[in-house]
Amino acid sequence: MLLPDGIATPHHHFLTAYVDGRVVGMLWLNLVDESIGRHARVYNVVVEPAERGHGYGRAIMLAAEQTSREMGAVSISLNVWGHNHIARNLYESLDYQAVAISMRKPLA
Repeated sequence: MLLPDGIATPHHHFLTAYVDGRVVGMLWLNLVDESIGRHARVYNVVVEPAERGHGYGRAIMLAAEQTSREMGAVSISLNVWGHNHIARNLYESLDYQAVAISMRKPLA
């Protein structure tokens, strides 16, 4: 279980993005200490459907990077589905690079 103590689970952080008092998105971040140093992992990032296309996803990701740096992280990573071209384009524009590729072939 990733969150045994709910949002109070140690090393997990939840960022909420607001515009004019309304929630436009959120991001779930986990920090772990690895052999290379502290690493941040984005578990989920969401922009409200009505708020997409206004740059909030980029702003949320940049805030996550800054928050991670402030907490001592030396790297940040995430997973993205291959068919999610909009998210992939965003991450690539922010200099995220593929480090593993999962492939599948339909058999029917």
